Amino acid sequence: MTLLHLHPLWNATGEWHALFALCPREQQAWLAERLQASPSLHDLPCYLPGAAADLPPLQPVVLRGQYWQGCDALICAGFEAPGFLATLPAGSLTYGPGYLLPAQARAGHPSQPALMQILALVVADAETHELEEAFALAPTLTHSLLKLVNSVGIGSRVDITSIRHAITVLGRRQLQRWLQLLLYAEQFGNDGENAALMTGAALRAKRLENWAQQGWLSQPADSAFLVGMLSLLDRLFGQPLAELLGELPLPPALRQALLAQEGELGRALHCVITLESGKATELPSPRITPRSWLESEISAFDWARQIQAYRGNDRAE
Repeated sequence: MTLLHLHPLWNATGEWHALFALCPREQQAWLAERLQASPSLHDLPCYLPGAAADLPPLQPVVLRGQYWQGCDALICAGFEAPGFLATLPAGSLTYGPGYLLPAQARAGHPSQPALMQILALVVADAETHELEEAFALAPTLTHSLLKLVNSVGIGSRVDITSIRHAITVLGRRQLQRWLQLLLYAEQFGNDGENAALMTGAALRAKRLENWAQQGWLSQPADSAFLVGMLSLLDRLFGQPLAELLGELPLPPALRQALLAQEGELGRALHCVITLESGKATELPSPRITPRSWLESEISAFDWARQIQAYRGNDRAE
């Protein structure tokens, strides 16, 4: 069974510019249809070796030496570290897991301790008044969280105006998700530096969550999302992951998944990391069908693109 293999394409300045797809010909019509219907992906070019001529959203490319060449782009693999972007020929694009590495080491943001404390309270299912008291000690975090939640689609028709309101509308599990995203958003501030790491964390977490929702994992979807998001904290803060996780009351299975890639969630994490590198990998379940896999991938990329759009809007303010 051959499945879609999808990658974000980055330009020399580290911007997510397009998509690169390895997609069997018989699945290309599905891909074109889903991309056109996606609120966040329809404006991105999608380059694809062997693209069918009657599917305009897909841009054909052919292999020329180390590059895939299209009518308006050169695409190369090899994006393993941020410094690789500086070596790209003008106008070319690249794919690989280098966007998951920070461009440079930086000290933790001043809000990191408060955020980790609040996240620990949410993971421990603390009372609402405890969460409100913790946020009251960090008013800028309250503002940042509400701005993030209201900027990215959450299915609510009203603006969320307070932490209690957020808990009522979102629920605790969803609030936990936005706090995890806020860790990444706050660390990089408004300068955009290394912001691709936030996009990558969102994509990894949403992929794992989708796998659980599809029944390809037996673990709860929110646990799968949590593993994906927390798995990049060491790169975010430049500290050992075990040290960072020591601040959170995680179940042993999640801790082992994150630190040793053991158990079902650990194996799924290993699978998604291998996917990001562009290598063949064992699938998370034998029950996967080509159509369900394509739907899962487009859903994850669409959501990650929404998160990236939030970062762009945040920097514009």
